[in-house]
Amino acid sequence: MATVVLLFPLNVWAVGATQYGVWITLSTVALLLYYTDLGIGIAIIHYTSMGRGGRRLATTSEMLSTAVFLAFCIWLVVAACFGPLSYMLLQSDFALAALTDLQARMLIVAATCVLLAMVFKPFDAIIIGSGFFAYERRNQVFGSITRIVLTVGGCIFFRDIVAIALAEAIALLVPSLCSFYVVTRSRLAALNFRLASLKTAKFLTGYSIRSFSVSFTGALILQAGVILASFVGNPASVTYYSAAVRVYSSVRQVISWTTDPFRPMLSRLWASDADDARRTLLSCCFITMQASMIACLSLIASSPWLVPLWLGENMYSSETTLTLCILLGGLLLNVIHIPLISATDAAGHPGVFLKAQVAWLAAYLVLGYFLATKFGFVGIALGMTLPLVLLEPLYWYAANRVLQIGLRQWIRFVLAPSLIVVAFPAVAGLLIVLLFGTAWSPVASGIII
Repeated sequence: MATVVLLFPLNVWAVGATQYGVWITLSTVALLLYYTDLGIGIAIIHYTSMGRGGRRLATTSEMLSTAVFLAFCIWLVVAACFGPLSYMLLQSDFALAALTDLQARMLIVAATCVLLAMVFKPFDAIIIGSGFFAYERRNQVFGSITRIVLTVGGCIFFRDIVAIALAEAIALLVPSLCSFYVVTRSRLAALNFRLASLKTAKFLTGYSIRSFSVSFTGALILQAGVILASFVGNPASVTYYSAAVRVYSSVRQVISWTTDPFRPMLSRLWASDADDARRTLLSCCFITMQASMIACLSLIASSPWLVPLWLGENMYSSETTLTLCILLGGLLLNVIHIPLISATDAAGHPGVFLKAQVAWLAAYLVLGYFLATKFGFVGIALGMTLPLVLLEPLYWYAANRVLQIGLRQWIRFVLAPSLIVVAFPAVAGLLIVLLFGTAWSPVASGIII
């Protein structure tokens, strides 16, 4: 995600905010459909990890073959629906003036390639579930390098939105293709469609659909702002709202990197020693809280200086800065339950956050649309953040029913130590900005870090 953030101003420079905003909208729709794989990958990680702990329900080859077959069938359906939908979007007034007909058709091809990545996602899951998380991270690095090389080349030599779109689509495919190579080369699992079975599909989807419902709703929450911005604004406003969202997503990515390595371990521990699993979970929550506080507070303090430096001075600079601060403030609340999602999945109770997720999505869509008509895309950020004040207790209650870690334990081992470590530098940094102005925001950010 850091690569996406760093390349963002280069893309805007090469093709302009309007054309890039059209591609962002189209790729956002594609990414939403990318998550319609029914969460099979999460089920593979869970059951492969349980198998390593002594509770094997199916071989990795059976799970992989069944998952790839299901993902391919889903891709055929989704791609058939996405083609006409995306063509209608690109022929609307929102995008028609920004693109030629050839560019519009090529963007549809690029977005369809984004969808194709779902077919290879089970290979990522096999690697993670088998305990080779470092390999999966390495594959992500390969994807980032591919994105940098292709995007920089496209911006410098072509300066065309199609080149940028194809670069992003190919870069999304590279990590999963690398996982395909690792799995087949190391023989972690064999892809053989004769091993695919209805029985395996039933127990995979029996677990995955509950997890999928939560993750897909989360993806809708994360991406809905871009769709709302396209309804109430123009492609340029979509671009600059997306800029703030990409920084926010990068911080969330950092947070997920502090929790994802624990997912296979927690699956094994919940199957063998629940008390040990709870102690590990509290440690994971503390690490996540620390990472989020440092990242969010330092970026909030430095954003008045950082955003104009990053995107240049333009008519959207102040709105983008304020939007970013609001989103990061919401993330400080949101981080309370982020590690608990992986924990409930690992404990064998996926889907416990569905009611809270649906409530957040509904409140966000209604409030975000209303505030967007009043305050532009700043209102979308407010619509996303404000419901969390009321909904985070609901998330905590749903998690505690399953995990039984207790509020006092969480405050003692997670919240209190995090506040002790971060409180003084955070207050000092924010006071510097308030007393001496935004010119001192880099100093304030440095103090917090």
